[in-house]
Amino acid sequence: MSRIFVRYLLVLIGLVFFMGAVAQEGSEEVAPTVTLEGFLVETVVLEDGSTEERFVAAEEAEPGDVIEYRLQFASGDSAIPADQLQLTGPVPDSTAYIAGSADSGDVLALLEFSLVEEEVFSETPTITVQNEAGEDVVVPAPPELYDTLRWTVLDPIAPETAFTLRYRVTVR
Repeated sequence: MSRIFVRYLLVLIGLVFFMGAVAQEGSEEVAPTVTLEGFLVETVVLEDGSTEERFVAAEEAEPGDVIEYRLQFASGDSAIPADQLQLTGPVPDSTAYIAGSADSGDVLALLEFSLVEEEVFSETPTITVQNEAGEDVVVPAPPELYDTLRWTVLDPIAPETAFTLRYRVTVR
């Protein structure tokens, strides 16, 4: 397929997850939220010859396009202990994770990946391949096999805290 239509991507782009307990009826407590948004990355050449990245909402994505996903977290009224918050970002079908593109900003977090059709996360996922001698050897998996990123936030999260995690994929 030469194009991926936005309807497919919008399912992921506009996806909103609500975490934690739902506020009790009559309460004004604000629950934590996580939102995933995606933007096409366009590189523009400026008059002086330098380049600048611009981010635009996508109506369509074509092979070779780069999409930046932004996983936005807001703690609401909740305090979250260290190591208790895990956030995941999908690598949609027909895309491939761009190695080294994940960014947690100022948030101290452990980044792990899972491979297609696996639920095990690792900082460096591995696969088994046969070497020239026909022996099975374990090697790091190429990033194009990643299907999910997971950040475990290592510091406690205070109420009314917000941050954004980012990663990029390329459309196949």
